[in-house]
This record gives sequence, structure tokens and C-alpha cells, in this order.
Amino acid sequence: MALSVERLGEVEHERQRESSALITPDPWYEPDPRMTLANMRVLGVRELNVLCLNSACRHEITFSADDYASEIEMSWFRSRMICAKCGDRRLDVRPNWKEQPTKPMGLR
Repeated sequence: MALSVERLGEVEHERQRESSALITPDPWYEPDPRMTLANMRVLGVRELNVLCLNSACRHEITFSADDYASEIEMSWFRSRMICAKCGDRRLDVRPNWKEQPTKPMGLR
């Protein structure tokens, strides 16, 4: 069955959207863009986890955020970083929740 050029473009766009859904971060957690390092530190987390969203790369690093000011938001990092392995700018930057203690430090 032949498709019109417009319909073919729609099909390609839908395929790209579906494939990009496969490389997005876990759907159950979307970090609040206003999450600051101060908020993160109150919760007992001092490191950031950065994941390249390029499906061919998926490079991941964890680094300390101790050298950055408390008022910096997660979105600040996202807009200034590139993947050291492939050069892509599509990165997911989140607090490294794996280091979070069982009870947040501010609630003990």
C-alpha cells in the first residue's frame, strides 16, 4: 500500500516518538525542575547521576555536587553538560538517590 508524502511523514514522526519513548528515563519519576542542591542535601544526597539518553551510548557517571552552590537547580546542570563519550546533549541529570539514607537528614 502506498502512502502519501504527508502520511509517510506522520508515520515516520510517530516511529521516532515511539523510539524516543524507549530511551527516556523511568516514567514513574520526573524530577521537579526546581529541585535545588540544597533540597537534595537535606535529603542526604550529595552526588548527581548523569545518564546519556542516546540509545547507542547510554554513558552514565556519578559525581559529587559539593563544589556547587546550594541554590543551583537540576535544570542548570542539564543545560550545560554534554556526554563525554558521544558528545550528545540529551542527558538526564538526577540526584543519586542510591546514596540516600533510610531517613532524610533533616527529619531525624
